[in-house]
Amino acid sequence: WKLSAGPRQVYTFPPFILPAGSSVKVHTSRGTNTTSDLYWGRSAVWNNQGDTGVLYDATGREVTRYTY
Repeated sequence: WKLSAGPRQVYTFPPFILPAGSSVKVHTSRGTNTTSDLYWGRSAVWNNQGDTGVLYDATGREVTRYTY
């Protein structure tokens, strides 16, 4: 799975299992991945004026998007 903030800003999820009904937070900053928090390891990804995040599944199909 991948989370995209644009063509050059793509986070690839590490191998893990997300149980049904659970959630995981993806942090832009550096940190240590846990079962509830994943870290992208970047400093500036999102545009402060607004942006769109797109979640893709393992086949590259868009699953959802969020614009703010």
